[in-house]
Amino acid sequence: MTISGEVLKYDLDNESYEFLNWMEEDRQRYGEVSLRRMIGGIGFAFEEFLADQPCTDPSRKFVVNTGFLTGLPRDGVPSGCTRTYISFNAPLKEKNGRYGIGYAAAGGLCGPHIKSCGVDGVILEGKFKSPVGVMLDASGKDREVELIDLDPESTTIETVNLCHDKGFKGSINSGAAGFHGVRFASVHVSYMPDDHVRAAARGGPGMALAGMNVKAIAFSGTRDRYPAPSSDDAGFKEWIKTINRELASGSGTEKYKRYGTWGGNWAFLVPLGALPAENFRNLNPEDAYKLDPEYLKENGWSISRKGCACPIMCWKIPKDPSGKQLWKMDYENVDLLGPNCGIYDPYTVSRAIQICDLYGIDAMSAGGVIAWYFEHNERQGKKPTFGDKEAQLELLEKIAKREGEGKILSEGVRKASEKLGDTDIAMQVKGLEGAGYPFWSNLGYAFALRGACHTSLGTYSVGLTNPEGVASSEWWADQIVGAIPTSMICQMNGACYFTRKVLIPELPKLIDNLLGVKADEDAIERSAFQSYIIARMIDNINGFDSGDDNLPERAFRRTTTPELLEDTKSLVYEQLMFNDEGKVTEETLDRYGLDHLSRFLP
Repeated sequence: MTISGEVLKYDLDNESYEFLNWMEEDRQRYGEVSLRRMIGGIGFAFEEFLADQPCTDPSRKFVVNTGFLTGLPRDGVPSGCTRTYISFNAPLKEKNGRYGIGYAAAGGLCGPHIKSCGVDGVILEGKFKSPVGVMLDASGKDREVELIDLDPESTTIETVNLCHDKGFKGSINSGAAGFHGVRFASVHVSYMPDDHVRAAARGGPGMALAGMNVKAIAFSGTRDRYPAPSSDDAGFKEWIKTINRELASGSGTEKYKRYGTWGGNWAFLVPLGALPAENFRNLNPEDAYKLDPEYLKENGWSISRKGCACPIMCWKIPKDPSGKQLWKMDYENVDLLGPNCGIYDPYTVSRAIQICDLYGIDAMSAGGVIAWYFEHNERQGKKPTFGDKEAQLELLEKIAKREGEGKILSEGVRKASEKLGDTDIAMQVKGLEGAGYPFWSNLGYAFALRGACHTSLGTYSVGLTNPEGVASSEWWADQIVGAIPTSMICQMNGACYFTRKVLIPELPKLIDNLLGVKADEDAIERSAFQSYIIARMIDNINGFDSGDDNLPERAFRRTTTPELLEDTKSLVYEQLMFNDEGKVTEETLDRYGLDHLSRFLP
């Protein structure tokens, strides 16, 4: 099967480690290994956190792992499946000194390197006395783990390069921002040396990892240790080739291959009057065309196709008419550091994204907090405010170093607004700054595990494309509960989020041939719901309840009202068998086959 059944568990307090057979441990504890845990990602990781809750320190446990599909086509899995998952108690998701569950994911090439070490992931616990790299060397006969001193101030790319030069081609690392205590610091995942890193960013994993005094986790393995598919059937191998052809050239992924998330979403949102600008108060900015890739190409720019060992090629690299190459461009980062801050200059936006990547900052949260600060200043009659390009770049440096006004902004928009005022325009849910979609058209944000994250609960576009449904609480409840399985499975299986239209319908066949397990669509859906329920339990233990399933004031516009949200809450809770406080119940656990976890109910 394409999982090894082992994880590296490292105790940083005692500087000791073991290779733990988690599948055998599960069999001894529960009598079986759940499908959810075998699929992997957050399905494996969330359960690891239950016994350690409530959490008053987000830097006590950190899980890096893979999905059963994580690998390269040469390993017998579909293309576009290089995902690495990060699970942690989220620094941004704090309530009364306790921290809810968080997770992040990224492509790149680290995931396959993890599995080439004969493990499905790494569980870190405790804190070391000084910044180190946790280096797993499985390139020889024996697997060994060494701690090496690393410079906490080095950039993310410098750290990737250092690990690569030492023979560790797969790595994740926290930039300097995490060690400075930026709550929305990200973790960055290796692709190739001297190339763009991929960010696992949402919720503050970089701060959580840096708080353990871990700069990097790095991997050196061999193909011999990569777990082999259960089936060696020639017909299945031919079928995988047809799947790969569909991923490479089929209609299910065409939007992202051709336009990337940047161009694809510009073409989708601008005509709908739904492109967030000026801290989400303006959804139809007249200067949006200045950052439209098609407009740039008409004016002598070129937009290269690019991807992280993946046929989707979701991010693009622009070159100006003189041939100058800019930094990588993804839609969310372009919008939130561009129009949402009143900035329409591609050079400034590109440089802003680069600063975030090098320091290890979630560019989406950075755009959200700076946009809020610009509007806060505007209300106060102060500067800087929207459109100030120089100020934006200076603020990013200050945030990364926690200097000047950057110190308070580094706390995230919720805490910054609570200290400075103007909480009504703090565009966040559960502490997490919003993604690049209108809030009014996505009630799902209120129920998403991470908060205002579009991929955490994939209802971010349904309100825009179904104008007849958005005023109905019944319609919204069905959309929200119906979106949970796909949203969760995309954070479990190891595949790129944008492969979901192609791969999710084929999961029963993939699970059968790669894991050797029979699982129909209902069993897979149940596993996905289980992941959501376990995360919800962790949040409940840490004090999160129905009052946190909310939206910012600016979300209440057009058809979206507080009454609509409250009615939707009641219906969602009823479908999931939560109580009126939005908490998981015995009935919830029984329905989803999690009654063995009832001892963790708060």
